[in-house]
Amino acid sequence: MINIQAFSRRNLVSAASNLRKRKSKSILNDQAYSAANEIQNHTFEFGSLATKQSNDKITYFFNDAKSKLVEAKVNDNLKRRYNVKPNDRSVTVSQIKTLLTEGCPFFILKLDIKSFFESIDREQLIEELCSEMLISTETQWLLKKLDAKFTAQNVPGLPRGLSMSTTLSEIALSDFDASVRSMPGVYYYSRYVDDILIFCFKNEKKIKKDTEILLKNLRNLNLNKEKTNEYGIQCKCKRSCVCATDHCKCRAKCKCSEKDGKEESLQYLGYKFIFKNTPNGKKPKNVEIDIADKKIKKIKTRIARSLKGYKISGNYQITQQRLKFLTGNYPIYRGRSDAGLKGGIYYNYPMLTKYDGLMELDKFKRNITQSMKNPIGRAMRLSLTKEQLDWVSNISFVYGYNQKVFHKFNRKEMYEIKRCFES
Repeated sequence: MINIQAFSRRNLVSAASNLRKRKSKSILNDQAYSAANEIQNHTFEFGSLATKQSNDKITYFFNDAKSKLVEAKVNDNLKRRYNVKPNDRSVTVSQIKTLLTEGCPFFILKLDIKSFFESIDREQLIEELCSEMLISTETQWLLKKLDAKFTAQNVPGLPRGLSMSTTLSEIALSDFDASVRSMPGVYYYSRYVDDILIFCFKNEKKIKKDTEILLKNLRNLNLNKEKTNEYGIQCKCKRSCVCATDHCKCRAKCKCSEKDGKEESLQYLGYKFIFKNTPNGKKPKNVEIDIADKKIKKIKTRIARSLKGYKISGNYQITQQRLKFLTGNYPIYRGRSDAGLKGGIYYNYPMLTKYDGLMELDKFKRNITQSMKNPIGRAMRLSLTKEQLDWVSNISFVYGYNQKVFHKFNRKEMYEIKRCFES
């Protein structure tokens, strides 16, 4: 029988899907064989962590193949033994939309955990995992090796960027998640990394306070007060209600409707949910879904960098490819072959019902290319033909989304396209 937790050559290669698409089979097998022998002889050492800046945060990664292989297998073992599964984003978005359409009164708490990865007590967590004996002795030994490596390099908490860190954070907060779900008044709970969303029909202040206390007591973590939002979907006539019980007697006489409310927006999982803050009786409320403001800002930055890249290099062909990539859809590679996965403006945001964000992106790109006052626009207008300039101005996010426009890029082209986005 195959020991699925063993750090064999075969298991190491199998767990490292990202490496399989970048390294040749022979090189990867050689590195995996070497790492497996060293682990068996207890001579394996992780390489140094390298760093890069991503979204104003320091992220970490291993440069050498052996460390990447072993870290991936440690992560695989943790996920298997603790049954850690990624949330289905589409399912969660669909659930939130359904909840927001409900006509009855309710409250929403959107909370954020402050400095999430950096604040988790890594040493305590690893000690807990080793004492539970769910993972193999080799996995325990390697976890302690990783802890020592992170300590030596002064890495706080769990290093952002490592797949293992995400898994460890999910394990660390599993008890917290279960406790919040069981709080009186809570009827829906979702957490995506450090973003928490709670729907409750009462006790919203107490639930928020208890969540804060629970987070502190279990993992010594704090909420980010600046990113905390509360939404009350309540009757306008509630102010005149004198009922002292949860079962409001005047609720049946309420004539408040959706049109009486103020428009609110809830941003979660890359989407912006737009709804009114009043109930609507027995009728479902209208909920629109757009792209979140933060994601719009990120795409605008990529548009500007793509066009700036042309100003610097004068390479029109790569500029075309970058704009096709941003406004359209493309294959996502896993392993050495195309697994049929797709990404892009439609496949990243398939739940949209409102296109204001897409139209804003089209306008932003068009304004840059048509402006002689903008240095990038001036450079393009002075060097491109009218046909080329029209193409850059008119390639559309709205059209790419509606028509699911698909572009086939190979891995080399993908690397070149994305290169300017990280600068």
